[in-house]
Amino acid sequence: MPEIVTRIFIIDPDPDFLDWAAGHLKAAAVTVEKFSKAEDAIAAYQKNRCDLLLSEVRLPGVNGIELLKRVRQIDPNAMVLLFSGIVSTSHVIDAMRLGAYDCALAPGTLVSSIYGNKATISERHRHRYEVNNNYKDRLE
Repeated sequence: MPEIVTRIFIIDPDPDFLDWAAGHLKAAAVTVEKFSKAEDAIAAYQKNRCDLLLSEVRLPGVNGIELLKRVRQIDPNAMVLLFSGIVSTSHVIDAMRLGAYDCALAPGTLVSSIYGNKATISERHRHRYEVNNNYKDRLE
């Protein structure tokens, strides 16, 4: 029986972080491909999809939000995890609109205080953004 291999893409402009993350994700039957630009990851995804795509939001050129949008156009069920040390409220809203399931909130931010200082908000809140665009104004 053929071995099932899990493919993971990591996109980040920092080569040291890419090496560190790939080293921590290394395991039997797991392949990790590293990209410093979203455009390269999108091209690779079109040729041979991965099981999980991990990306920094703040990328040169095409950012992580646009990456999420383009990958979801190729595969609406793609598993994408976006991360960032610094992210704006509009990035959170955009990610939720594009189908993000959970979003970690930075402590002490306006969006965190609106959600009662929770560490994360989940996919069910995405519908609130889609139905009530006035809510977006409260967060920005």
